[in-house]
Amino acid sequence: MGKKLDDDNFPNKEESIYYWCYKNNIPVFSPALTDGAIGDCMYFMSYEEGREGFICDIARDVRKINDIPLSAKKRG
Repeated sequence: MGKKLDDDNFPNKEESIYYWCYKNNIPVFSPALTDGAIGDCMYFMSYEEGREGFICDIARDVRKINDIPLSAKKRG
């Protein structure tokens, strides 16, 4: 989402947390990703032409969340 905001001419992109996470290479995880508006977007995107490879793997996200602190150079 942040990349899309950066690529297109969105006047308020600096107000988006996704934009700043993209600019600073910060991963974003949503525990309830499929709930609400984002889940609806994901559902409809999965039917668009050219999006046949769209995959949302919640288990892989959990693994990434757990691996980040294990491989961090500094921990607090």
